[in-house]
Amino acid sequence: MNLMQKYFSNRDKNIVFKLIFGLIIGIALILIGRSNKKYDLDKHKDKNKNINVCDEININNNNNKYEHNLEMRLENLLSQVSGVGNIKVMISTCDTKEIIVAQDINSSEIINKETDKFGLIKENHDEKKDIKKIIIDGRPLVLKEIMPKIQGIIIIAQGGDNIFIKNQLIKAAETILNLEAHKIQVLKMK
Repeated sequence: MNLMQKYFSNRDKNIVFKLIFGLIIGIALILIGRSNKKYDLDKHKDKNKNINVCDEININNNNNKYEHNLEMRLENLLSQVSGVGNIKVMISTCDTKEIIVAQDINSSEIINKETDKFGLIKENHDEKKDIKKIIIDGRPLVLKEIMPKIQGIIIIAQGGDNIFIKNQLIKAAETILNLEAHKIQVLKMK
C-alpha cells in the first residue's frame, strides 16, 4: 500500500481499485465462458458417440446407389434420343435420404395445485412423453422415405456439341428430375 500512497492520490487510488476490480471480474467471466463452452462441446461429443459408424456408411452407400440408379436410368433413356450417341450422366445430390418411422407416442400431464398461506393457488404442470419406434418383424415401420435432393447433373454426349440435341437433353433432364436449366450441363464427349 505504501507504494500506492507514494504514487497516487486518494482519488487516483479509487480509480486504480475500480480498474483492478473490473479486470478481475472480466477475467473471471472469460474463464467461466470458456468452461461452459468446453462443457457444451463435451455434451455434443457425448451425443455423437451414440452414432453407429456402420449406419453412417450404409446411408452414404444408399445415396451412392440412389445416384447410380438414377444415372443408369437417365443414360438408358437419353441414349434413345436421335443424334445423341454414346452418353454418360453424373448426378450430384445434397443431404442424405431421410427415413420417417412410425412412433407410438404416449404423453401424460400431471397438474398439481397447491394453496399457500395467503390463499393463492399455484399450479405445477409436469408433462411426460414416452416415444417408442413401432417395430414389426424386428424392423422399424417406415412411413415415408424422402430421397436426397438433386443438386446438379452433367450429361456428356457424343452429340453434345449440337445445340438442338443439347436443348433436348436439357429439357428432358429438367422434366424428369424437376431441375432448373442452370443446374444441368451438357458437354460433348471426346
